[in-house]
Amino acid sequence: MEEKKTIKFIYNKTSNYRTYTVDGIVGGLTPKGKIFIDFFNEKMPIPNITDYELLEGGQLGKEVRNDTAKGIVREIDCGIYLDIPTAIVFSNWLKDRIDEFEKKTKKKR
Repeated sequence: MEEKKTIKFIYNKTSNYRTYTVDGIVGGLTPKGKIFIDFFNEKMPIPNITDYELLEGGQLGKEVRNDTAKGIVREIDCGIYLDIPTAIVFSNWLKDRIDEFEKKTKKKR
């Protein structure tokens, strides 16, 4: 029996490696035919400015003004470019993980 050739891939994480929470994506096609995706997380806005009463002795009193935007903040942590062949591989990999989840949990989309 003929032995198949193999190649080994070694995975290293860079010093910039991070894990991101993703609540959604936005993106589209680039002029050069790649796919661009921005990954975002959602949260409530934090105040731009707050004012507090200043009590004797330098203690903070009650809040008298809170300048907070209304709405939901979509914070973009990461954007990626994919060529179409890589996007197809990614799409298939993601579908396989969804199928694996459904098989293990018996939950369907």
